[in-house]
Amino acid sequence: MMQAFHRGFSTAGSAMPRGMGLDLVKEFVQKTNGCLEIFSYDGHARVDAQGERYQNIGPIFAGTLVQIRLRCDDKFYLLSNELNEQPFF
Repeated sequence: MMQAFHRGFSTAGSAMPRGMGLDLVKEFVQKTNGCLEIFSYDGHARVDAQGERYQNIGPIFAGTLVQIRLRCDDKFYLLSNELNEQPFF
């Protein structure tokens, strides 16, 4: 599962653009002190501000379960047009 988080990895054929999705999600989650967990058939991945942890586990179910938790806090991210605005609270 670790390889799925590397920029450029894709399960799509070579005619398609190479993958960036999980790498970008991983980077965003880490920068915002969030957490990303994926359970997929026989693997588990957890990405958070403390790092990345991957482990092989016995098959639990067919399919993939993804959980993304984000901290909605202006200290961690804001839109580019909000850079010069004063907070409303």
